[in-house]
Amino acid sequence: MERIVEERKADGLPGLSIQWGSIGEVGLVAQMAESNLELVVAGTLQQTISSCLQCMDMFLGQNAPVVASMVVADKSKLRKGCSTMVETVCSILG
Repeated sequence: MERIVEERKADGLPGLSIQWGSIGEVGLVAQMAESNLELVVAGTLQQTISSCLQCMDMFLGQNAPVVASMVVADKSKLRKGCSTMVETVCSILG
């Protein structure tokens, strides 16, 4: 899709390809998140539909043929009760 849109833009035609991250309120991710857990999928968190619509509004005003929208998981926080990275890894592994 990205190459098609890039070619259309090069020919002076309209087009936009949006690379969405996981969207939490629909589809498979929504089914998996019934227990209200914050799922991390490929290093990203779920994006809300309202956030997607805000991004789309911004994307439609740009000239770029390909854009992306995702919520990157904060990997800098240590797990509760862990003061070092080694303790965090041990906590995750059990």
